[in-house]
Amino acid sequence: MRWEKIRVGTDRDEKRMNHRYALVLRYCTWTGLAVVLIFGALYLAGVNPAYDVSTVIHHWDEPSTVFWQEVRGEYVEGYSWFLQSLPATDSLSMTGILLLAATPLAALFFVILRMKGVYLFMIALLIAEYLYSILRPLL
Repeated sequence: MRWEKIRVGTDRDEKRMNHRYALVLRYCTWTGLAVVLIFGALYLAGVNPAYDVSTVIHHWDEPSTVFWQEVRGEYVEGYSWFLQSLPATDSLSMTGILLLAATPLAALFFVILRMKGVYLFMIALLIAEYLYSILRPLL
């Protein structure tokens, strides 16, 4: 068949790449969820919070400008607040969300090492697009 000539890899190669991608997604997702749940539970239990739980809950439904003014006493832009208070349990819980958000990118990096031909180009394009969307607010 004509389609046979333009195939880049074998079915076996594709299955291995898919398997590797799925494994990275699985491990990063479970790790991210565990981090969120463990440190989130510790935060709600009152263990080393950066911000008082009752104050946060009381102002949770307000716009971010009002929320941060009430909780921190200042305006906060973006997610810099969790980097400034990283040892606190609420900030550590946010690192789990960061890991979950970066999971597809990590999986693509693990897969690109085995890519060839057009697949390599497509995955490189996906990684570039993902990195651009992350860095765009900083530009």
